[in-house]
Amino acid sequence: EWFALPPEEEMGNPLIAYLAVCACSRLMDRHDFAQARELAEKLASGAYSLPSLYLNMLTLDLLFLELTGENRSEVIEKYKTKQFLGFTRAMKNYPAVIRVALAEAFASGNTQDADKRLAQFQKVATTYPYRTDIESEAELIEYARNSGRWI
Repeated sequence: EWFALPPEEEMGNPLIAYLAVCACSRLMDRHDFAQARELAEKLASGAYSLPSLYLNMLTLDLLFLELTGENRSEVIEKYKTKQFLGFTRAMKNYPAVIRVALAEAFASGNTQDADKRLAQFQKVATTYPYRTDIESEAELIEYARNSGRWI
């Protein structure tokens, strides 16, 4: 019940809408990627009062799901807006940003970039204050590595 979606009529409140973002994160943790994509797309549609930080986090997950799924270049490029790329530059050492960069390296077969990003993730993991976040991100990184595109 902690991750139940808030009623639609309450989603105009950013704090309430954030509960739906948490529900999406839980779906990612459970590897329920189809439902996570559906919810993330709904939340990122602009119909809800979500601060840009949360919209960018949802975009990270959508990009990850595309890279480890159909990997369509036109969809990937759609997510990479100027605003989103600025966010990823500013948050370059955030575990989820590194995870998506790794998924991109894996999807393209860029072993040099993947090695660099893995080292970056391992370095960040040693000092990151939330161990469970690191464990979750490491699990998703392993999923990306095994998504069938890694050469």
